[in-house]
Amino acid sequence: MLKLRITFSLLTITTLLFTISWMSGQVKAAGSTTYQPTEKTTGLVKNPAMGWVLYCDAFGQMTNNSFPEMNKCVSNPSLFWETFDQSGATAKASIFYLRAPWSFYEPTEGNYGWENNGNFTALVEGAKNRGLKLAFRVYVDSQDSYQQATPQYVRDAGAKGYTNTFWTPYVNDQVFLNKLSAFISAFGEKYNDPTTVDFIDGMGLGAWGEGHDLRIDSTQPGTINSSVAVVTQSYRTAFPKILIGGQQGGSLASTAQSLAESDKFDILRRDSIGMAQYFTQADKNFYVKELLTFGIPLFAENGWNYFAHDFAGYMSRNGNPFSNIRDMLVYSLNDAKAARANTFDLRVPEDAVKWMENVDLVDDFIINGGYRLVPVQFIAPDAVTSNNYVTIESSWKNTGLGKLPNSRPAWNYKYKVAYALLNSTTKQPIITRVTNIDPSEWLKGSLYDYETALSFGNIANGTYDLAYAIVDTTRGNVPAINLAVTNPVNTNGWYSLGPINVSGIGSTAPMTDLPSYRFSEDFNNIQGAKQWYYMQGSGSTFTNMTWLSGTNQWKGAYDYNLIGVNGLIHPDTNDTVIAWKAPQAGNITIKGRVAKQNSSCGDGVKVKILKNSSPLWPNSGWQDIAATDTIGVNHELITTVAQDDYIYFVLNRNSTNACDGSRWNPVIEYRVPSVNIAPQATVTTTSGASIGQISNINNGIITDSWSSQNGITFPTYITLDLSTTAKRTNKITLVSHYGIGQGITNVDIEVKNNGQWTPVATQVPITWNSNTDEEEYRNITFSTVTTSQIRIKVNNGNLSWGHIALNEIQWWSF
Repeated sequence: MLKLRITFSLLTITTLLFTISWMSGQVKAAGSTTYQPTEKTTGLVKNPAMGWVLYCDAFGQMTNNSFPEMNKCVSNPSLFWETFDQSGATAKASIFYLRAPWSFYEPTEGNYGWENNGNFTALVEGAKNRGLKLAFRVYVDSQDSYQQATPQYVRDAGAKGYTNTFWTPYVNDQVFLNKLSAFISAFGEKYNDPTTVDFIDGMGLGAWGEGHDLRIDSTQPGTINSSVAVVTQSYRTAFPKILIGGQQGGSLASTAQSLAESDKFDILRRDSIGMAQYFTQADKNFYVKELLTFGIPLFAENGWNYFAHDFAGYMSRNGNPFSNIRDMLVYSLNDAKAARANTFDLRVPEDAVKWMENVDLVDDFIINGGYRLVPVQFIAPDAVTSNNYVTIESSWKNTGLGKLPNSRPAWNYKYKVAYALLNSTTKQPIITRVTNIDPSEWLKGSLYDYETALSFGNIANGTYDLAYAIVDTTRGNVPAINLAVTNPVNTNGWYSLGPINVSGIGSTAPMTDLPSYRFSEDFNNIQGAKQWYYMQGSGSTFTNMTWLSGTNQWKGAYDYNLIGVNGLIHPDTNDTVIAWKAPQAGNITIKGRVAKQNSSCGDGVKVKILKNSSPLWPNSGWQDIAATDTIGVNHELITTVAQDDYIYFVLNRNSTNACDGSRWNPVIEYRVPSVNIAPQATVTTTSGASIGQISNINNGIITDSWSSQNGITFPTYITLDLSTTAKRTNKITLVSHYGIGQGITNVDIEVKNNGQWTPVATQVPITWNSNTDEEEYRNITFSTVTTSQIRIKVNNGNLSWGHIALNEIQWWSF
C-alpha cells in the first residue's frame, strides 16, 4: 500500500540533497544540519483537549447507600481522590470532569461553590494540584439527582416547573432562563481560563443534562429551540476562550450537531460509547466524518459506569452483553478508537480501579487516542549572517487517531509552530518567529512537510540555541503543546535543535514576515476582510454574496449558493466563488485541496482557479470532482500577482446541485523574493572562448557576452562556484541574443554535493525565436536544492557560426 505523504510547503517543495537515516541524530551538509528527534512511542504526553478523563458524577448515587463511598465526590472528596491516586488512574489522566447540579455550584443566589463550598474547592483544587485540567457540566433537571438540581431561589422567584425526582423548571420559563444566564455569566468570570479549564458542556438541559425529556410551559412564550438558544448563547458569551461542547443526546442531538458545524460550539460529546444497542457503526462513521470534514473532535463518554460493585446485576439489567469486565472494557475502548475520539472516560473511582487492573487498555488509548504530535525532521542553517530570509525545513506527523482542535472557534488557530534563538546559558528566547504552520491539519497516516522562511535581526554576535515549539499565540508565544519526543525540553518549554552562529545583524532589524492567508482561519462576515471575498456568478463575472448571521453563512441568489465555516462551499445555478485580492505585488503559492463533503448522491462538481479572467488550474476547462470523492484533489501553484489582482476559486454544480456540498480551504502565501547570486560565483567553462571572456556571463551586464571556441563538441560544461557558501536554489535563467544561430538548445542541470555531481534536471530543450541583437530569456526550473556549486551540461546548441554563446546566466536563490 502506498503511504500518503501530504506536502504543505510555505515556500516550495524540497528535494533532499543526501540520503538520511530515520533515526535520532544529526546529519551535516554544506551550510546546514539535519536534525532527527527521537519519537516517544510509549507513555503519557499530556495536552489540552485529549486523554483520559476522571469524573465526579454527582447524581443519585451520592446518597444511595448501596454504592461505594469512594464514588461520593460531593460529600467525601478526600476518599474520592485517594482512591483515584491509589489505583494509579490519576497518573494516567489529563482532565477532571465535574458533572453536578446547578444547586451544587450555586446553592443560594450569588453564593457560589467556588467561594463558599469546601467540598467544591477540595474537588477543583485537588484536580489542579494533580496536574489535571478542569471540565464542567451544570445540569438543571432533577431526574435521578441526589438533590433538587435547580436552586430553590429560582422557584421562590416565581419559576414554574414540575416534579421529576425533585422539582424541575420548564425550560422556557423566563425566570429560570434569566437566573441561569446570570449564573453562567458569573461562572464564566471565574473559569474562562484555558490554562486551567479544558471544556464546558454548553447545554445541561434535560435528564442528566443530556437533552432527554425536555418540557415546556404552554402558557409561556418560547419553545425548546428558543430556550436552548438562550442557554447555549449564554455559555458561548461567558466562555469565549474555552472549548464549548454540546451533548448529542435526546431531542437535542441534531441541535448540538448544528451548533458545532456552524462554529457556535467547538466539540461534540457523546455518551453510550461501548453500548452496542445505543452506539452503532453508523454512529462511529458519523463522528469520524465530523472530525475529517469539520475538524470537530469527539469527547467520548464511556457508557458503562458504577459497574464494579455489582457487575453481574448490572449486566443482567442491560441484557447481559458481556460475561466479564475485561471484555466490556475492550469493546468500549475499541468503540472510542473507531470513532477517533479525543477523550475517553475512566469515570468514577470504582470504574477507574477496574480500568487500572487492565492497564494495557489504558495505555492503548494513551498511545492511540487523541492527538500525539511528532516532529520527524528539521533541516536548518548553521549560521545567520544577514537579515535576509533563511529557510528551515520541517516534517511532522500525528500518530494519534484524533486531532488538535486548533481550528475550532474558541481556539481560533492560536497554536502555531514557532522557532526561537535562545540564550545558550539561560535558555530564554532572544527572538521568536511564529510560522503559519497549523497543527490541526495533521492526521494519522500522513507526513506533513514545510519550508519556512524566517528573518532574524537586532541580535548580538554569538552562538545561540536554535529551538522549536508549538506556541500559544494568545499568551505571548509561550510553548504550549507537549510533543511526543524523548529529546529534552528546557524549563521554558522549548525543544533545542542545536547551536547556530549569528554575526553581523546586531543593529539590523529583521525583515517583515511574508504575508500568508488561510481561508478557514480568515473566514469573516465582512467582504474583503483579510483579503477574502464571498461571491457568485458564471464565467469570470462575479458578484458579492449576502451574510446570514443565523447560520454563519454567505448566500447567493439561489438557495444553495452558500459559503460557510470550515471551508464548506455549495454551488447552485450560479457558481459559488471564493475570491482573494492581492494586497501587494509578488510571487505567491496557492495550495489546497477540494473534495466533496456530501457523497450520498449527485453527479459531482467541477472546479477551477482563475487569476483575474485567466485560468491557473487546470490549464483549461474544469477539474472534475466525483460525487463520492471525499478525499479530493490537491493543488499547489506558483504565480506572480500585481497589486489588486484577484484569485478566484470557482465551484460549479455540474448538471445538478444535488448533494454538491464540498470543502475547499485554500492557503495563499507570498514567497521570498528571488535573488540572482550568479555575480557572487566564480564561473568556468570547458568550452574555451572565441569572443569575450567567460566572466562576462555573470557580471550582471546583459549587453556583455561570451562565445565559445569554434568547432566545439558536446557535451561541454559551464560551472558556477560559490566556494563554501551554500544557497537554496530552484531556477537558472539563460540570456542570449542571436539565439537561432548560436543559442544553447539542450542542457542538463547538475549540482555538487559530497564531491559528486548530481543531476536535478535532464535533457531540457531550449528554443530561441530570434536571430537579432534583442536578448531572449529562458528559465530552467527544478526541485529546490541547497548547494554551493551548479553546472550546466550543454548537450547541444545552434552552431550556425561554429560556436555557442551567452549574454548572461542568472542563478536564482531565495
